[in-house]
Amino acid sequence: MLLKRGSKGDDVLQLQAALKGLGFNPGHVDGHFGRATELQVEKFQESADVHDDGIVGKETLQILNDAL
Repeated sequence: MLLKRGSKGDDVLQLQAALKGLGFNPGHVDGHFGRATELQVEKFQESADVHDDGIVGKETLQILNDAL
């Protein structure tokens, strides 16, 4: 799975809810991966000391799941 700006759907909803639960506010949880979600993904990646490209791939997803 790869989530990035422009992605939509349930996976993005779950990502946004997870980010919010970890203190990273992507704005309205609406299932649309926009700039606000991208910014919060970048902040999460930076806090986890991984490449902060704003794209949720395998590595970011694993770290996010571990953090939950």
